[in-house]
Amino acid sequence: MLHVFKVTDERMLIDGSPSAMRTLRGTTYYVNANTTFDATVNPFPGVDTHSGKSWTKAFATMSKAFSVLKSGDTIVFTGKVREQLITPVNIFDISVIGMGNRPHHADATPAGGQYAQATWTTPAAGATTAALCKVLQQGWRFENILFAGPTDHACLWLFRDAGAGDLERDASHASIRNCRFASGQDGIWVTEVFDIAIEGNLFGNGASGFTGFAILGVAGSRRRPRTSTPLMWSDRPPMCGR
Repeated sequence: MLHVFKVTDERMLIDGSPSAMRTLRGTTYYVNANTTFDATVNPFPGVDTHSGKSWTKAFATMSKAFSVLKSGDTIVFTGKVREQLITPVNIFDISVIGMGNRPHHADATPAGGQYAQATWTTPAAGATTAALCKVLQQGWRFENILFAGPTDHACLWLFRDAGAGDLERDASHASIRNCRFASGQDGIWVTEVFDIAIEGNLFGNGASGFTGFAILGVAGSRRRPRTSTPLMWSDRPPMCGR
């Protein structure tokens, strides 16, 4: 049976899974990466000294949103995020959701495109050899985002180490849904995590796609050839390997 949940961050989840109820437990934070005031199209630009709890008081950066998270929270964002981040330790089941009908570039040309879309890409200057987002704990979800990654790393890195107790870093049980991975070295790098859902994503961008793999897996993952053609995968695709 199809269930429709109305949740407090003004999204509709047509899902039937517990994720809708999980969102209700935490706080929703808003990020508007457009920081220039425009009375017509951007009357409430993002500012990191804001509370982040509404569009009129949105943060400007994803890093500020990461700094206030508690397990079960949600981040909703618009504009072009230019950051390379590591998720906070011991923070679980976070949802990061991009605005817009389908993920595409939040460009300022033609005018206005940057206000309705959600892109996550490298810094304009000072980019490092790092993923756009390295996920350290379980249950994180990324949805409806265009990722344009670095040339020497992955867009998303689902990380796991051999730590124990509170020092364990394990990005198992992640969900990546309805995103577009447009460019970079690799789309998603999976490091020995378990039970991940990669559903309904678009990988590649014609001739200017990945120099590596759409999905790079380790520890016995199945292999596929390198490709830069768009791949639309649903359910749980085989991992790609070097």
